[in-house]
Amino acid sequence: MADDTQGQGNAPAGAAGSPQDLNQGPAPSFGLAAQYIRDLSFESPNAPASLAASAVAPASQVNISVQVKTQEKDSYAVELNINVKTEREGKVLFAVELVYGGLFRAQNVTEAQLAPLLMVEAPRLLFPFARQILANVTQQG
Repeated sequence: MADDTQGQGNAPAGAAGSPQDLNQGPAPSFGLAAQYIRDLSFESPNAPASLAASAVAPASQVNISVQVKTQEKDSYAVELNINVKTEREGKVLFAVELVYGGLFRAQNVTEAQLAPLLMVEAPRLLFPFARQILANVTQQG
């Protein structure tokens, strides 16, 4: 009986370009292991007067920074520091500070890949959760 694979360009196992040659070791992985609130502060120093209706729109200042701390081998804490201050006519309506973090694990990742993962991708994953906390706190406050 003739082999049906002849002439179809199939390389024998172990030949150059086969899937076995492409496997150069363990695959890189990066993931979120846990999330946490390190610090949360809300102030409404002029309440209840600040809650009165006004024709003047409030102005908000938002500052965000990212901090990365190595925890142990292949484990990193990435924290978003978010400060929001909202004023109307020179009076503070509210000020909120949030330090929201995530514990990330990176395995088999090169140094060149690690910085963008920790400084871009990790904050991108954390931000929607931090934004929801800020929205809830300011609405309830």
